[in-house]
Amino acid sequence: MAAHRARATFDVERPFFPWFYRILRNRCLNFLRKKAGRREVSIDVLIEKPGRSESPEKGVMRKERAEALWQAIQDLTPEHREIIVLRSFQELSYKEIAETLGISEGTVMSRLYYARKSLYGKLKDICRDLYREGDDQP
Repeated sequence: MAAHRARATFDVERPFFPWFYRILRNRCLNFLRKKAGRREVSIDVLIEKPGRSESPEKGVMRKERAEALWQAIQDLTPEHREIIVLRSFQELSYKEIAETLGISEGTVMSRLYYARKSLYGKLKDICRDLYREGDDQP
């Protein structure tokens, strides 16, 4: 509905996604501000791979690593979390992210660098264990 109401602000010469994402992002941020302090819902369901044959031990380890990853992402600042999601999960280019967020590509690169550095700091023990085990499937 918000996009429909803001349709007059859409420039047909520019890509649709950044315009739409900015509206969606603002709506989500407003929602989160209203619901501040409420517990976040786990997104483990999104990373489960049903029907995958693996030993129970590997399944538990995979689930623990996935939980640690999602918790580390949730612990990032909103700007860093957003940049990680757009780049790593939405697979947007630096240019697309810059257009979507209304920031420069340099700011995108800087935020992404610091977001990854922060994630590594939170997950370095898990990464070290993976290499030690020789397990290449986090």
